This record gives sequence, C-alpha cells and structure tokens, in this order.
Amino acid sequence: MSLQPGAAADLEAMLPSEANGITFKKSSFDGSSLGLAGVPINAGELQPLLEANGKTVNDVRFALATPTTTGSGPAAIVMAIQVKGVDAEKLLPVLDSSGSLGDLKETTIAGKSVRTGGTPPFGAAIYLKDDVLFYVLFADQPTTESIISQLP
Repeated sequence: MSLQPGAAADLEAMLPSEANGITFKKSSFDGSSLGLAGVPINAGELQPLLEANGKTVNDVRFALATPTTTGSGPAAIVMAIQVKGVDAEKLLPVLDSSGSLGDLKETTIAGKSVRTGGTPPFGAAIYLKDDVLFYVLFADQPTTESIISQLP
C-alpha cells in the first residue's frame, strides 16, 4: 500500500496555511492510507463504525497540516478526518479508543464548541463540523485559538 497524496483537496482547503507564526504544509489521503500517514485511527477500530453506517474505507478521507516553520509555541499539527455522510460525533470513540485524551471537556474556542483533552502542550482540541472531525495536536492556547478560528 502506498500513500496517494492529494486525495481530499477540499479537506486540505479547510485547514489553515498559517497560525500564530507557524506555516503549514498540507496533504491529504484516502482511506486506503489509514495508519500510514500518522492518523490516530486504525482500520480495524474504524470498521465497526463503517459497517454500522453502510460505509467502506473508500468513504474515509483525511487531511493533515504539518509545520514547515514554527513560531514561539509548540509545532502544532492539524488533522481533518471524514467519513462521508457520517456525523463526526461518531468518530470520537474511534479516535480516542486508547483513552489517551482522558475525559474530554467541552469549551468554547474562537466562538466554536470544542472538546479538549490531555495536558498542553501535549493536549488536543477537537472540533466537529458536520461529517468532519478536526483534531489539533501539540498547540499552545494562542495557536489553538488561531487554528480553530480559521476552521469552517
């Protein structure tokens, strides 16, 4: 299996190009690349969700924004994970099946309802929009606010 970048250009376009002095490089992949591009979901964990919603791995897409430069804060990573037509809320248990995020807390960041977990700078912020789960990792508070404010 090889990575086929550019498989979800519309998801890439939803991710920021810059946040708080960090410049991002964007890439995207289809579901056949799960586990190969650093997405914290493996196909085995995702399969029951897909089957329950009449979907296949072909309905899964993801995009990544990784830092090319860093500002004064940690080097944030931003992901967008989509199962076409499935409410992003259903992805939460699959995303954190290990429990590494701890109890997710609901909060508001940049005027959007967001769930946070872990301990900064190793924490995460999760923002759900329709069938897309946005996952912000390793970002300090100002960077997280900048990223979240730019998401749809």
